[in-house]
Amino acid sequence: MTTTFINLVEDQKRYLETCLISPHSVSAYRQQEFRTAVESYDLNFAEVVHREPLIVRANSILTLSTTLGETVGITSHLCSTPQLDRFKTWIGLPDQDFQQGRFPQPPLPSDSWQHSSTPEGLSEPEQKNLKTAGFAYLFGDSTQVDRYRATIETLYAPFVATAYVIEKLTIEANACVIVQGEHPAILLISELEIIEGGCIKLFCPTNLTVQQLKKTVIH
Repeated sequence: MTTTFINLVEDQKRYLETCLISPHSVSAYRQQEFRTAVESYDLNFAEVVHREPLIVRANSILTLSTTLGETVGITSHLCSTPQLDRFKTWIGLPDQDFQQGRFPQPPLPSDSWQHSSTPEGLSEPEQKNLKTAGFAYLFGDSTQVDRYRATIETLYAPFVATAYVIEKLTIEANACVIVQGEHPAILLISELEIIEGGCIKLFCPTNLTVQQLKKTVIH
């Protein structure tokens, strides 16, 4: 049989496809992707991952608190940045979702920000507008309140979120994971298994990243 260039190309293609779909390669790719996601929050991957499988037993509750020191059995990690734009990528929503009409824009301040720098004293309406603008910046189209950004950073930075990084989390039937506390939450989970009846309830702004999700139905 004569070997042609086309035969070689097809052989290489089949070899690459075999490599890409092999369990080892898929696992390595997922692990690297998970590491990249963790490190995007300035977290040391080797130090922050909860390696032991975490199982929330049937009919029980696990509370992941964003108030440091309140959660037992798993360590939380504080993420901090002085930049409002970066904080938006951590716990907010993309501007495009609002510019393209996917979500309604949250309320905007009653006036545009008139100051080029932060004044010594703020009136009550200005303080209210700053808080409204901060929420709209993070959870809306930030371009509509961009004039407020520098003052928000000056007065309120650093911006803080609490992260939980979990290798494997299983939520059994009728069990629940509750996320709550004084800071926004960042949940990074490599493998999440939810058995029928299990749930996650979020009571604070939460960025939830799951690398691999499995739903198990009870027969």
